[in-house]
Amino acid sequence: ESIADAQKASFKARSADAFDDDDYDSSNRKKWCNEGIWKYSTHPNYLGESIFWIGTYLGGIGATENVMQRLISSVGLAGILSVMKSSAGRLSASQWKNYKDDPEFVRFREATSILGPKYATTPLSMA
Repeated sequence: ESIADAQKASFKARSADAFDDDDYDSSNRKKWCNEGIWKYSTHPNYLGESIFWIGTYLGGIGATENVMQRLISSVGLAGILSVMKSSAGRLSASQWKNYKDDPEFVRFREATSILGPKYATTPLSMA
């Protein structure tokens, strides 16, 4: 999570001084970040948090002594992941509102699920 935050902060702070392009906007502050881990996931922080909780669950499930403890642990994990997914969904709606006119963002969203890259479910056509 901290790596994603640092990458986004660096991107947003970068200005036109770093580029020789006269048409370049003087600030990335209002642009969609598409560098580092952000080019693979629209919500790397939620992805990292979800992976943390799944790992915690898997690491601790072996310490449970009965079915009831496993059930409570599983319901807890499902609740946490549900909160993560709904929060990421709300943030996705906000991102869409801000960046829907950016063709690169639209292509990215078509190729990416809420938490990470989409995987092809059908064979790619041969060109």
